Amino acid sequence: MIIDEIVESFKNQTRPNTRWKMVGDMYKRIDYIKSTFKGIKTITEFGPFEGCSTAAWISLRPEKFVTVDRGITLDVDLYKQAAEEVGVNFEFILGNDIEINIEPC
Repeated sequence: MIIDEIVESFKNQTRPNTRWKMVGDMYKRIDYIKSTFKGIKTITEFGPFEGCSTAAWISLRPEKFVTVDRGITLDVDLYKQAAEEVGVNFEFILGNDIEINIEPC
């Protein structure tokens, strides 16, 4: 599965072309996210940056996942493909999170 490969590459810090300063210590929190938030049906993320947290959230296999950012640093097509592979309705919103409406999550 694509999402599992992405998650592992972040956890092992082997993700190619990654600006690790943008990732920060998020890669250390992937297991926490996966164990703590299991079963959530709708997730909205603000600021996916390099996609580390995005991978963690999609790996939970929610019904719907929305990520919002003011710019595009995320490989949207890759994450959309990964989400589709595991049955997650994926949406990327390009915009300012204080100027858009989001659905309950």
